[in-house]
Amino acid sequence: MAARPKTRVLMVDDHPLFRQGLRQVIASDSRFEMVGEADDAEAALKLLPDAKPDVIVLDLNLPRMSGLELAGVLQAKKCKAGVVVLTMLKDEQVFNQAMNLGIGGFVLKENAATEILNCIASVAAGDPYVSPSLTSYLLRRRNRAEALAMRSPTISDLTTA
Repeated sequence: MAARPKTRVLMVDDHPLFRQGLRQVIASDSRFEMVGEADDAEAALKLLPDAKPDVIVLDLNLPRMSGLELAGVLQAKKCKAGVVVLTMLKDEQVFNQAMNLGIGGFVLKENAATEILNCIASVAAGDPYVSPSLTSYLLRRRNRAEALAMRSPTISDLTTA
């Protein structure tokens, strides 16, 4: 029986100390292989062709181009890698923007040590992962979508302009 290939991970974060710690956590798991690190979006885009990551772990607060902007570029380029957002921001609007971009995973840095490995594995398998502490965001998002789907537009919903 052939060994299953390791999930190739590219990390994009502008804090060297955080990258070092995260690299150690990811490298400690035999399911994963670190194939590159970048400290900004431009460097990440340059690494993509050679690194061929399965999953990109992406900080949202990056210099020059935000992580959400980078996620949009990756989507436009039809990048096959799953994207995991790893951020300090516990902000519902940012969360929704990420979900609208098709982000596969969303983990808060405060929970990174305990959640990142499960998140990467889930996203690599094609399954979504969201930090349990953000469940309320998912429920509100679903409730808004259901309310919108149930609402039947009327002629008064049209604008006059």
